[in-house]
Amino acid sequence: MEILDLQGYFVIDGREVEAGSLRVIVSTGGDGLRLGSGAFALPLALVGARPGTSFGFRSESGERIGLILREIDPVEGVGYFLTEGPIPERAEAARRA
Repeated sequence: MEILDLQGYFVIDGREVEAGSLRVIVSTGGDGLRLGSGAFALPLALVGARPGTSFGFRSESGERIGLILREIDPVEGVGYFLTEGPIPERAEAARRA
């Protein structure tokens, strides 16, 4: 298992809308495919979004990760996601757990 703490920008409808951070818990399957899930502080552009909404994240070092909104906790202002497609091999601020 690998944990990625990334700084960058949320990408919604093809536009970078807000700077933020993303914590991704990465699992690697037997086929080598890296997928993940995690949480983030909810950007204003996603307030009111429904589960299943696709959006993205571009890290400061240029990695792009596709995300699918799984759930929003409006009280805490936190969103939960699953990754959409593989996670790039190279990633900044990665920690092995």
